[in-house]
Amino acid sequence: MRFDAPGVPTRGNRGLPGAPVAVVGPQWSVWPVVITVIAGLLVLGVLLTLLLWSPRVTPATPVVPVATTPVTTAMTASATCVRPDSTDAAGVPTSYEPSQAVDGVLATAWRCTGDGVGESLTLTFAAPIRVGSVGIVPGLAKIDPADGTDRYAQNRRLTAVRLTTDDGRWVTIALDPSVGRRGLQWTALSATVTSRLTITVLDSAAGTAQNGQAANDTIAVSEIVVA
Repeated sequence: MRFDAPGVPTRGNRGLPGAPVAVVGPQWSVWPVVITVIAGLLVLGVLLTLLLWSPRVTPATPVVPVATTPVTTAMTASATCVRPDSTDAAGVPTSYEPSQAVDGVLATAWRCTGDGVGESLTLTFAAPIRVGSVGIVPGLAKIDPADGTDRYAQNRRLTAVRLTTDDGRWVTIALDPSVGRRGLQWTALSATVTSRLTITVLDSAAGTAQNGQAANDTIAVSEIVVA
């Protein structure tokens, strides 16, 4: 005896009176649904990829303004070296004492012969002061009034110095020796109270011949401002 699926006519009962007849409805395919699901998953994947890999915008670090208001406390300057006096192109005598680095005049300077490495300039204050920043002109910022020679380019310019306070704490700062940058170069410091500040030369850049005159193998600091 053969068992056939209920309600499905077989060769043995097809067309017989009273035999059950299978009713076949409209044909329905699952492929449109599968395709729709796959497309939805692809779109979701693209959205997740864009969300996860989109560039993150990092908030800028707030810039702490550099204090540039000079302290008013009286100070004296001393140094480990001083270049001998000379004359400018007009024959006017010129001197280079340490005090000329804190006289507020860019055309004057403290100078030393050579690259200056290891030499230092010390500022001693009449009373302890709070130091928040230091500005340095790392060369002789002078155009000779007699013949127009650029003394800043002709002399060496400092490129690195170490600042030391009276309690022995120190920091190394870099300076830009570019000829086009001859103003005060400010560096913000961790505020500290000190009665003395020593600036030690760590490196300098050579000058170049100017106006038919050879380069000078000397360092200079036209101005130092403590704020």
